[in-house]
Amino acid sequence: MAIIEDALIDQYKNELYVRRIDLGDYHPSVAETLNSIGLHHHHRTNDQTEALRYHTDALQILRHLAEDESNPDDELKRKCNIESAITLTDIGNVHKSMGDCEMAMKSYTAALDVFRALRMKDDHPRVAATHRCIERIDRIWTGEQKHIHHHHVITQRKRPVKNGKEITAGRGGHGNETSGGDAGKNGDASSADDLNKFYCYLPSSLM
Repeated sequence: MAIIEDALIDQYKNELYVRRIDLGDYHPSVAETLNSIGLHHHHRTNDQTEALRYHTDALQILRHLAEDESNPDDELKRKCNIESAITLTDIGNVHKSMGDCEMAMKSYTAALDVFRALRMKDDHPRVAATHRCIERIDRIWTGEQKHIHHHHVITQRKRPVKNGKEITAGRGGHGNETSGGDAGKNGDASSADDLNKFYCYLPSSLM
């Protein structure tokens, strides 16, 4: 099986090399091959780091093409925006496989924003698929919140204290010191930074 997988990767990489030589780095076909390699790593080799790398490279090309003001081909730009949204959904799937549901949700949401900006209806197969991805994350989070609430009820009467500050468990399970004035501030800022960084995936022409 490993030999077959290596042969497929070699085939994809050879195709990528030829397309870059013949078509240039910024071409829809190059992005298509990059996404094919990303999907192969995601589904077949389970190398999510490589999958993320190839999908991100494809997304950068698609965004460049969608935002190229020198290109008057609006139909091509629309297709590249659609492919950008599909790629964002693939990136979300990779983050979910890596256990990062927050980044997965941000990716799915960005994809949905692109679909909506293109006025694609919710019953479109691609849009519906992204909705299902979001619903799966919602179910995961709903389960987590039930567990967190149950844990809170048990432990709320006796919280550990250090230097006069309450210690709470973060999302990753590590202890974080908080006080009444500071609680939530750092988390809110971090979330905002992550959101701004991730929404750079959304083509500026659609924002």
